[in-house]
Amino acid sequence: MGTSRSGNAEFAKAAAIAVLTARNALLEAVVAVSNDLLQATELDATVAATVTRRIGRALRADRVVIGRLLPPDERTRLGYITFDHEWAAPGVARQTDNPALRTFDLAHYEAHLKVIERGEPVATLTEELATDAGQAEQAATGARSQFQYPIMVDGTLWGTFGVDDCHSPRVWNTEEIATLKLAATALGSLVKRGRLIQARIEAEQALSQERSRMAREIHDTLAQGFTGVIMQLHAAEDALENNDLPDLARHVALARDRARLGLAEARRSVFALRPPLLEDGDLASALRTYVARVLRGADVQTRMHFKGDARRIDPIACIELFRIAQEALSNAVLHAHARKIDLHLIIDDRGGVTLEITDDGCGMHAWATHSGTDGFGLVSMRERAGRIGARFDIDSRPGAGTRIQVRRTARAAPSSAGGSPQTS
Repeated sequence: MGTSRSGNAEFAKAAAIAVLTARNALLEAVVAVSNDLLQATELDATVAATVTRRIGRALRADRVVIGRLLPPDERTRLGYITFDHEWAAPGVARQTDNPALRTFDLAHYEAHLKVIERGEPVATLTEELATDAGQAEQAATGARSQFQYPIMVDGTLWGTFGVDDCHSPRVWNTEEIATLKLAATALGSLVKRGRLIQARIEAEQALSQERSRMAREIHDTLAQGFTGVIMQLHAAEDALENNDLPDLARHVALARDRARLGLAEARRSVFALRPPLLEDGDLASALRTYVARVLRGADVQTRMHFKGDARRIDPIACIELFRIAQEALSNAVLHAHARKIDLHLIIDDRGGVTLEITDDGCGMHAWATHSGTDGFGLVSMRERAGRIGARFDIDSRPGAGTRIQVRRTARAAPSSAGGSPQTS
């Protein structure tokens, strides 16, 4: 009798030590995992592999998965859960290796979903699942029992931390559940931190883009406006030297008109609105008006050729093409000292557009047109063309003038609006 009692006591002691050892191993694994998650910036494959492996081994589980919720579509009213990350014990089939078992319809697990959405874990046997479809899916994974702990982000269910046992059902105790809560909470914190970091990156990118946009707009409004004013004042000085008072008055009036137009453009462009000349007409009419107002009085002959219906060009492309033309015309007059400028705008029946500006000015070296030393204006033109998916080409040689071409192919079916060739 004494021997039997002693043996039972030793067995109970050994069992208690085994339980404590298992709990300690799980606690150590979760603490290590939580520290890793606190150091991470996103839940990527490397981080997830460490989390699932450490906890899976500590639990002596067969499979550990991290599931992420997907919204409903026309096929399901509750949405889906997809398993992005998985650890499987040796000899256990990986669930994520089977495309049919990577994503489950949550309608098969509606009762469990209601519990998990409240932030509470669910442990169940495969044979006890409420739906035949759910039983079939879990049986296909080889799981005999499942445990799902919710991963919450800002009080909303983001996904689950799941443990499968394939050889024998597991009975979970409160200590294990409480410990796994730490891991699920750390996972939720990491997901939230990743969102915040991504939001900050997107905000910084938006700020950088806005700065670039404002730089372009200031260059294309204030700078171009001052260029026009300076050009007219130079002409006024020449008229003054020749004592030609009528011509002097005319150039001063043109300078005043250009200054007012530039001020209006600056105010509107800073707020990303359309250039004033585009508000009352299409791109072709805006270019006609711009040339008439800005280049009038300059010693340059400008010929414009328009073909097609400019109304086919979308509003964003109109703005970018107008700014490119504005920059090219200003460069031709102020820097290249051109005497002749040809401007072609061709719109095809599908809305494809070609803008080409050619001048007989002093031209540039090839290295200057294709390097980073070509000044902000040329860089701005390239960027504007890129923003609307257009190809930007420049051909220039010293003493041989410059040709700038922007070409964008059609992106949509032809509109119903008709158009006829125009020439100015």
